[in-house]
Amino acid sequence: MNISEFINFYKENLTTRGLMKKKYKVHYYVIPIIYLLIAIIPIGVKYRFGLDNFYFAIIILFDVFFLIFSTRRLIFNTMKEMDEKFVVEKKCCSLNRQEIKKYFFSELEKYFSDKKIPLSKIKDIIVILNKKSEKEKAPFIISSSIFSAIALVIFSSACNRFYELVGNNPLDIITYTILFIPFICYIVTDLICSIREIYFNLFTNYLSINGLIDLLEEYEINKPTKE
Repeated sequence: MNISEFINFYKENLTTRGLMKKKYKVHYYVIPIIYLLIAIIPIGVKYRFGLDNFYFAIIILFDVFFLIFSTRRLIFNTMKEMDEKFVVEKKCCSLNRQEIKKYFFSELEKYFSDKKIPLSKIKDIIVILNKKSEKEKAPFIISSSIFSAIALVIFSSACNRFYELVGNNPLDIITYTILFIPFICYIVTDLICSIREIYFNLFTNYLSINGLIDLLEEYEINKPTKE
């Protein structure tokens, strides 16, 4: 069995992002470029009109936030067009993970059937994938540490500037902390996680390999019984 081919099949057909990329290939590449251009505009405004660093950072953060939302919306539309039962209509861009997982299991079975690979080999394949994952683990840990440090710096800077704007009134500090710190945490965390995911998907197979291992192990646990 060609493991690299199997990993690519997983990335393209057994992940929601991969399915979205296949259906909206132009959008997948064009949207980030558009949002990158939108992010560049404030840079010109900043140096032309002396925009405050804090407001400049806020503009960039919201720009990236809408990029993340647009990607999720495309994933939602992709799964909805494939089958209505893959989405939860009452929730914004919410997916029915259980139904999607069943679909992935069926596609996995088709792949093994087409390749004439017995399903009993799954455990052996998991062992091979674990070994392959270990080889990419060290670069992953180093890169993860870098992204964590970046997240800490961004969060610290945002909080410092936030409290400068709030002032020294204890009641104001408590009120605005309760209201806005969770929002700042959400934005920064979502931003870093999304950039991290894009980076690791582009430059390494570590996340994909481990995602495939998880899928195979879950399939083994929930393997459909043949009547």
